[in-house]
Amino acid sequence: MGPQTLTPAHQAQVKALAVRLHELGGFAFPTIYGELNTHFHVGKYSDIVDAQWEAVAAWFQVRLDAAEKRRNR
Repeated sequence: MGPQTLTPAHQAQVKALAVRLHELGGFAFPTIYGELNTHFHVGKYSDIVDAQWEAVAAWFQVRLDAAEKRRNR
């Protein structure tokens, strides 16, 4: 058995963060998930190792911060 992938709770948080990024920045969901998957070298985000959760949250935070700045200009 391999390493623990994202827990259901973390997967739900990924979905919520993707919705927030979509609403705030206007990014399409396939773009968000595609970039996330590419960054973490997985075919689907649910295959990300749970030990990388902090990095996943940070990945979203950088993009959310940038979208917020663009929106407030």
